[in-house]
Amino acid sequence: MSKKFHNLSMLVMIAVLVTSSFLSFTGNAGAEEPLFTKGESNVDNQEFNHIRNSLKKTEEYQLYKTTSKINSISTDQIVINTVEGTKGKIAYIEFIFGKYTSKSNGLAYVQFTYDTKAEKVISHQDLFAQKVDDENINLKMLYHFNHNNKEIYDVTIDKDGLLFDKDGLEMSQEDFLSNGQLNIKSLTAPNGQDEIGALGFCEYAVAGLCGTGGGVACYGVAAALGLTTGVGGLGLAAVCSLIGSLGCAAASDQICG
Repeated sequence: MSKKFHNLSMLVMIAVLVTSSFLSFTGNAGAEEPLFTKGESNVDNQEFNHIRNSLKKTEEYQLYKTTSKINSISTDQIVINTVEGTKGKIAYIEFIFGKYTSKSNGLAYVQFTYDTKAEKVISHQDLFAQKVDDENINLKMLYHFNHNNKEIYDVTIDKDGLLFDKDGLEMSQEDFLSNGQLNIKSLTAPNGQDEIGALGFCEYAVAGLCGTGGGVACYGVAAALGLTTGVGGLGLAAVCSLIGSLGCAAASDQICG
């Protein structure tokens, strides 16, 4: 299977799962009912606290502590899921900034891919969000790996869910996914690979935990910008699966290797 086809399959699979989860709780929602839900952790309280406390000791977390209000986020706004990766149990840890976004330079959401055995951060990603005006929001994702970082996307989304690049040019959803995946790969696999195996259990497991979580990143953006109900959140909802799929694909690269 070619690398390009494998990457596309992964993104499509995750997008379908995120979309399915999103529709499951919005399909019958009224105009003033929440458009997004936070999702749930798949670990018990003891494991949750152990992973969270261990993460807080890392250099990566400490950096966020000095540049944002991550340490003020309550446990009910943190989602931790674990999956068996190729080298052991990996935690997919998500922080929702909500009211602290305005005090964190627009940071709405942070995700850590964390090796629970080695007790180290494998990669992490930031999602910044801001309102451009009453009808448009801007989202920017940064991905950090091996002490380097890369901007994965910087897009404006209008009330109809249309995407626009930095220059104000409309872009298709396909281009959004393709460009995002290329940016991820330029950081994680700069030399490239000609062939890659078919989707395995690990990739499906990661996609599943991201998908069934309902798109925590989307929830984080909505909470930060006050777009949890009504028409204001519909533009974001229209591209929720795209945001979730790129975020999950970035983590899957390191979890499933």
